[in-house]
Formats: sequence, structure tokens, C-alpha cells
Amino acid sequence: MNDAKSFLLSKTLWGIVISALGSILPKVGLMPFTEAGAGEVAGMIVTVLGGLFAIYGRVAAQKAIKK
Repeated sequence: MNDAKSFLLSKTLWGIVISALGSILPKVGLMPFTEAGAGEVAGMIVTVLGGLFAIYGRVAAQKAIKK
């Protein structure tokens, strides 16, 4: 891996954050859906997409994260 980058530039980190938000937001009622269960479904979709983005970020990584 070449050089190092800020952790804020890490696709893997952002994928993990997105995935975590997809799990947490429906539980605290912050998903903007009024239909019953729609918030849970949206949360699941966001969680899966965040996980896929994290996997992509890990595979595509070219630089290490600065300590």
C-alpha cells in the first residue's frame, strides 16, 4: 500500500458507519416513513448497502489509514 490517508477518506469506514446507521435509525424511530414496517425495511436496505460499500472499500483500498 502506498502512503497513508486520513481515516475520514476510508470507504471501508464510511460503509461501516452507513451500515450501523441503517441498523440504529429504525430502532429509535428516525426513519422518515409512516407506513408500518417501511422504516424497518428501509433500515435493512441501508444496512446491506453499507455492508457492500464497506466490502468494496476494503477490496479497492490502495493506502493505509494514518494512525
